[in-house]
Amino acid sequence: MKKFLVCFCVICMIFSMGTVAFAFSGEIIVESESNDSISEANNVQIMSSKSYHVVGVVSKDDKEDWFKVNPIKTGEGFFNLDEGAGIDCSIYLYDENGRLIASGRRDIDHIYISSNSVYYVKVKYDSGASKNEPYKLQITVI
Repeated sequence: MKKFLVCFCVICMIFSMGTVAFAFSGEIIVESESNDSISEANNVQIMSSKSYHVVGVVSKDDKEDWFKVNPIKTGEGFFNLDEGAGIDCSIYLYDENGRLIASGRRDIDHIYISSNSVYYVKVKYDSGASKNEPYKLQITVI
């Protein structure tokens, strides 16, 4: 049911933005459950300098989403969170051993990313009344 709601919200988001939704250079990835821990993280393969947009849902009932980032390019990393209406989230970046590298309210910018490493990103629900409101996490390595 949650996967259906996420897909439905993504489709509504795209159509509500009109042609602007197709103006970015990147790939859209929709989270799949269960990805509520580092061991269950969804895989995100960073293939180039284009942006990757991960769409998911966190709420009072589903507080965390985890993503395993596998960059094939070394460079400067940018992790930007666009939260759903009425919800507050934070993002956390971990190394391959589960050690916290950086965290932020909406952005983690200018982080050195190595193609020889694996990274984990956690999107964590902080507060808010909205339920099943999608977020968009943009991941870019330049």
